[in-house]
Amino acid sequence: MNNGYTELAKMLKNLNKGETYGPVFGRITQLPELIITRSNNIQLTKNHIISIVNLYERDAEGRYIHNGKKVVLLPYNNDNSYIVLGVIQDG
Repeated sequence: MNNGYTELAKMLKNLNKGETYGPVFGRITQLPELIITRSNNIQLTKNHIISIVNLYERDAEGRYIHNGKKVVLLPYNNDNSYIVLGVIQDG
């Protein structure tokens, strides 16, 4: 089973072959059934996402702390899959 670190390592290796990747941004618009919305209302589900951060983290009251926040995504597989590199914190 591939995880985010494995996919990231593959992409870094492919950079040496001339392939380029650039980050894009999205917003977590739904949890617990994960939906991340990119520009032009493209909706990504858990089937499109590998994350190196816990997107399902909850606070003491049980609320998802990342719901509604922006995320940094790295596309791969011809923009059909994405690695969530991080959640953008306000402030």
